[in-house]
Amino acid sequence: MLDKLELVQTHEQLAVGDTWNVSSALALGEFCLERARSNQLPILIMVRHLGQSVFVAALPGSSPLNEHWAMRKIRLVELFGKGSMLVRLEHEAAGNSVYVKHSIPEEMYAAVGGAIALRNTTGVVGVLVVSGLDQFSDHMFCVDALTEFMGA
Repeated sequence: MLDKLELVQTHEQLAVGDTWNVSSALALGEFCLERARSNQLPILIMVRHLGQSVFVAALPGSSPLNEHWAMRKIRLVELFGKGSMLVRLEHEAAGNSVYVKHSIPEEMYAAVGGAIALRNTTGVVGVLVVSGLDQFSDHMFCVDALTEFMGA
């Protein structure tokens, strides 16, 4: 069985395709919203495209703190060009703190699960972030939703 780092590395291979644009980002956000509603999840969902938030939804049970966490996760993904959970696990595996190693403030960046890089053949074109569950559940919500969305 894959360990958590290997598993999350496979998740990084998810791609949104070369036709990805603002309309696609909105559609992904709406897809995630319906998925979260049907499971009555108390989460905040954000989708970004080329540095701009194009979809934000806060479901019942989420709080303003979830938006704070989401923005910290987004900053980390946009800085490293890879998912927040992967950044965390890679640094843990090397025995490093991402905050100390890169001199980044923990108040501004969150190396926790729940934000994945949206990429196509040109590179990272956006971020899908969820906040409100435990970090691995946030991460898996993003992975499962993106996988299902791209397969649809």
